[in-house]
Amino acid sequence: MKRVTVQDIAQRAGVTKATVSMVVNGSKRIGKETRAKIMDIVRELNYIPNESARKLALGRSGVIAVIAPRYNGPYMMSVLNEFEEKSFATGSYLHSIQAYSTMHKNDIREKLLKQIFYGRKADAVVLISLRPDDETVELFRSEGIPLILLENKVKGTHSISIDNEAGVYKAADYLIKKYGKKITFISSMPARSKNAESNPIFDARLSGFKRALSDNKIEFRGSMVAYTPDFDYREAPAAYKELKRNNDGIDSILCSTGDKVAFGIIEEIKKDGLNVPDDIAVIGFDDFLPLTMTSSPKITTIRQDFSKIGGEAFDMVMKAIKDKPEKDMNVIIQPELIIRESA
Repeated sequence: MKRVTVQDIAQRAGVTKATVSMVVNGSKRIGKETRAKIMDIVRELNYIPNESARKLALGRSGVIAVIAPRYNGPYMMSVLNEFEEKSFATGSYLHSIQAYSTMHKNDIREKLLKQIFYGRKADAVVLISLRPDDETVELFRSEGIPLILLENKVKGTHSISIDNEAGVYKAADYLIKKYGKKITFISSMPARSKNAESNPIFDARLSGFKRALSDNKIEFRGSMVAYTPDFDYREAPAAYKELKRNNDGIDSILCSTGDKVAFGIIEEIKKDGLNVPDDIAVIGFDDFLPLTMTSSPKITTIRQDFSKIGGEAFDMVMKAIKDKPEKDMNVIIQPELIIRESA
């Protein structure tokens, strides 16, 4: 089978080879209609660029590294999936995506980042719920390799964050006003050891809960909070029992560790012979479909727009690689309270 070349694409499209090269490389200098026409032909002819020549000419690795504590929750997996989808949908053949996990350990995170940097293994690095140390940030900045942080913000990097505090505040305030002051909270945990990666959403979500209590003249007590550190529904029974044991009656439970945990809590409440939301109202976090819609009752939740987060992250990576902006780019996405049956 004859290899399809840039010249073949150019002849079919009636444009120059340079125009085809710019479009395939993701340039926005070519008009939208021409870009669409060329990319249709690229897909039709199944054109595969000569990656070795391209990377050598551009001085790039052709890789975007994505690093997370673990890919075991809906947020991590959904954002990575949307990032890949956006990359594919744009017709960008410039980069492949390489995913890494730190297993929640600081030393593994820093070792991975050093290996990527000194091995020139990536043109940009996306860190999900991770915070690099200042030395590493300066190292990458000095060589013009962009770091994009999701759920963190550090000077010298670019960032995309969900306003976790605002989302939890809105949900907690709603529960208090609708169901009463005996509200409880399920949280993630701070770092469990010196070498463990801290969870940046822990403080923000707990802060939103405390602020809602304060604004509704409710005193915060540690007994109001139970923990599900791995964001897993199998942790729900122990958390529910802890909240029951430590609180004199419960009006509502706000599960800031996700809809999987909220689903587990709802099942435990039903095993107790109680109704949701008449006896205890429940709100989750993420809007993890189809779980939130197939649960009985359907789960009221704080929606994170995974599509928007992943898409914004991909666009930010491309802009950082191509334009080398001098100023940090920072995007904050507002979550949405989705009212369904569980509250």
